[in-house]
Amino acid sequence: MEIGKAIINVAEISRLKAVYMYIYIYRECARLAFIAVLLLVVKKNIRQFSITLLL
Repeated sequence: MEIGKAIINVAEISRLKAVYMYIYIYRECARLAFIAVLLLVVKKNIRQFSITLLL
């Protein structure tokens, strides 16, 4: 019975580590995507501002 509990505990710890890693990777990807979108918006606004100055 103790061996069964130990196996369940190891499996649960592994599952929790996998969930934590998934959340960490998801959060980092979301952060990078957010920064990329901000940079695109800034680049677009700079381009529009430059065109306005030329007119």
